[in-house]
Amino acid sequence: MTTYSTGYPHAGRARAPQVDATAGSASSSTHTPSEYQGILAVVAPVTARLVRAGDAWRLPLAGLAVAQCRIDYAVTFSFDSPDGIYDLRIEEDFAFVSAEGNEVVLRPETDPTGLGPVLACTRTSVVEALAFDDGRLTASFADGSRLVVDGSQEYEPWMLSGPARLLVVSTPGAALALWYEEAT
Repeated sequence: MTTYSTGYPHAGRARAPQVDATAGSASSSTHTPSEYQGILAVVAPVTARLVRAGDAWRLPLAGLAVAQCRIDYAVTFSFDSPDGIYDLRIEEDFAFVSAEGNEVVLRPETDPTGLGPVLACTRTSVVEALAFDDGRLTASFADGSRLVVDGSQEYEPWMLSGPARLLVVSTPGAALALWYEEAT
């Protein structure tokens, strides 16, 4: 049997567990969406292969190669794993540093033709991907390239979906929300 929990309210009032990032203890309380600014809402300290690393969560992408890179009004990296497919979708501007060390700011929504440099990540493995409590995402790749997506006060700049109904979202208010299915 599995249970499914959410930690970010979609509308109105929601009941969600919270984790104090320094203590790692969970408690349940009711908050309105505006009260979620700066709160990391999760169900448990370690789950869905997410591991706490200081003020961030280590995402379960290390060792996985970018199998596909899709561009629409965002850029989406797809990763095949034995557990299923992970999709990392970036909708807001982000910094990309190529393997040669050239840094550019890429704008998926307004300049899709400028996303060319990030296509070099296709078939390259992730070394480490971190989701920070302030909504920031960093990812480094085996070829030496890396990307940084800042959190946003107004939008959801990036999200990761994957097996076990994993969903990690950088939420408005520069915060982070995690959803996942937990085996019981």
